[in-house]
Amino acid sequence: MLKHIFQALLVACMVTGTLLAATDPFVGTWKLNQAKSKITGERVKIKDLGGNKYTLDFGDTSDTLVADGTDQPIHVGRTRSIAIEGPNVWKSVVKQDGRVLSNSTWRHPKHGKTMKIEISGRRPDGSAFQPLAATRRLAGSIC
Repeated sequence: MLKHIFQALLVACMVTGTLLAATDPFVGTWKLNQAKSKITGERVKIKDLGGNKYTLDFGDTSDTLVADGTDQPIHVGRTRSIAIEGPNVWKSVVKQDGRVLSNSTWRHPKHGKTMKIEISGRRPDGSAFQPLAATRRLAGSIC
């Protein structure tokens, strides 16, 4: 469950980058920094398709989304919205059957080498979760 939520959050946040691929700090391949995270083993590759459209590839699943703040279908029957809050911040909301599963904020410092994802949501039993994902760039452009 946490893996799918993290994947959905990665997709959402990555999708809401800036319009220019050459200067988009979110585009690239990211690996989870396990020493600074409470989630382990995740890797995502974000590809800019132009027109504010992105593909987020998790290896076994991938989603293509437009970063326009609207709910869009993703894997496992959920939706994700991505909203660009600025050149280095994406906001994402993952839902299932109209119910919010998680909210996340993706922050990308100007140096372009790391990214932090702050996630909050509720498990099916109603208990809250707030993992922090710290990632480092493996490939792609750095602004």
